[in-house]
Amino acid sequence: MEHWPIYSPKLVDDLEPIEVVGSEAPGGRICVFTIHDGDQVPRRALRDSGQDVFNRRDIRTTYVTERDWGANLVAEKVAEELGLGGYMRVNLARVLVDYGRFPGVSGNGVPYLDRKSVYPPLADLISEETKHQLITRYYDGISRRLTERFSHSLITLGIHTYDPRNQSGTMRSEVSLVTRSMAYQESSSIPAGVFDPLFPAILCESTAAKSLTYRIVLGLEQAHRDVALNHPYVMPEGSVEIRAQVWFFFRHLRHAFTAAFPETQDDPAYQRVWQMLLDVTRRSSDCETLRGYLHEYREAPHGFDELYRAARQAYAKITRFLDADRAGLINEYRFSRERPSCIGIEVRKDLLFDVDPGRLSVRQRPDAEAVARDIAVCLADGVRKYCDECYPDELPPARRDLLTSDVDGLSVS
Repeated sequence: MEHWPIYSPKLVDDLEPIEVVGSEAPGGRICVFTIHDGDQVPRRALRDSGQDVFNRRDIRTTYVTERDWGANLVAEKVAEELGLGGYMRVNLARVLVDYGRFPGVSGNGVPYLDRKSVYPPLADLISEETKHQLITRYYDGISRRLTERFSHSLITLGIHTYDPRNQSGTMRSEVSLVTRSMAYQESSSIPAGVFDPLFPAILCESTAAKSLTYRIVLGLEQAHRDVALNHPYVMPEGSVEIRAQVWFFFRHLRHAFTAAFPETQDDPAYQRVWQMLLDVTRRSSDCETLRGYLHEYREAPHGFDELYRAARQAYAKITRFLDADRAGLINEYRFSRERPSCIGIEVRKDLLFDVDPGRLSVRQRPDAEAVARDIAVCLADGVRKYCDECYPDELPPARRDLLTSDVDGLSVS
């Protein structure tokens, strides 16, 4: 079989780490996006490495094996089938920064699902200053854009592609829908310290309404597509979908609490606590300081003792509000049609691309467009049927796009 080499990302001078492909209208209630099919690397990020790291075979191999070849193609077709103007695409190559993980750097030997956003072999070849720039400029830049987009969304569809076979050699399903946290799958809990203790672990049992998930599964099976659910793996806690669910819950809790205690809305102590709770990726130094004060009993910064004591009292009042009717409040949100659904969708790479890591070569299959369209039709059909039932006022049967909503002003640092 003839291949052509596509073994190295594009070095560019001016990189937009994430962009809208097409003409997606701001505020759309369905967001289709990809984070792992990017092929660009900013020259400035590697300026101080002292070598052309992308001439190294291990870097090229990592780029080829870890890129989600074909994810952008599937996302494009899904957006078209849903009548959306376009989709959001991360352009930054995954070998440089993986937005599907918590920000940070992992060394050798860290399990695949536990690693941070910068990992070997590249992590060992670039300076600390470059790592800092990669996360503050590009990871945080992606985070701001996606947070703004997610703040409108009722449904998010993250499109990925995965390797054809498991480590055992058995063939994977053509499509897999991923909606559960790895920690919750293993222990029905979330590890302490990953998110604020107020976040209910049960919300990681499923990141999407099951009626939406099963409609998509049914449509794929009826089209004779082999489909799996949360197999062969589930989501790491640093995944976009899990982080989004935490952010969505604290946004909901803020609305409920403020409705009950409107006098707290403009109170600086409460504002600081909500900012901390919504800082899901822990990128704010101010929020991290308050987090240490509340949960690790550290001293307040010099001159801020009164504000931090007030913040501790505010946090305690929010805790009491949640505990007063924890089951009722959580279930009201958990089963509400207003709770956004976030689904990760894996499509088998070999349906779209021939990938040969040993030869560092890749080519798109001749039928890739048709296969991507066929899968997109099934995905979109399930989404439309769910929306027709759950959002009849927002999605008339004749329309394929959802209406827009207002931003509530919340943001994640």
